[in-house]
Amino acid sequence: MRRLIVPRVAGALALRPATYRDVAADEGAGIQAGLLVVLVGIVEASVQASVHGEPLASSDVAYCVTAALIGWLVWSGILFAVGARLFEEPVEPKPLSRAVAFAHAPSIVYGVAALPGASQWAGLVLIVSLVWFVGALFACVRGAMNVAPGRAAAITAAALFAHEVLHQALRAGGLMP
Repeated sequence: MRRLIVPRVAGALALRPATYRDVAADEGAGIQAGLLVVLVGIVEASVQASVHGEPLASSDVAYCVTAALIGWLVWSGILFAVGARLFEEPVEPKPLSRAVAFAHAPSIVYGVAALPGASQWAGLVLIVSLVWFVGALFACVRGAMNVAPGRAAAITAAALFAHEVLHQALRAGGLMP
């Protein structure tokens, strides 16, 4: 069931639930999922360097890649907890995790802000990529959990709420800026 990563990323960007279903079902897609998240971290580091007018430092890349990998694990855990536990959907953590990695594909679009002359648009590009990410999470839930649109919207909304609660708790505890 091995498929190429580029068509899968294109399907993820097009918000096709079938792409997420395919990735979740393919046990060999874990490496692709990890590579995609690492690429997202590299893109983030590139945009930050561009926006601040600094050279791309390996320490910044390492930090952003680590943050992207942790973010992938956090989102996978939240969606699993919300989908499997709260909404009682029959979903396994590993397949869902592979699909969640592909939901991060819109973050690659954020890389546009690293292009020469585009850094002043970084905020707008970030907002677009974040909204796109929410759409990708919805498509991910629809595909990986094989649920109807209304149920996918409820699961996605609950996951977004849970993520924000976690984020604010970590900020209040001084563990995040």
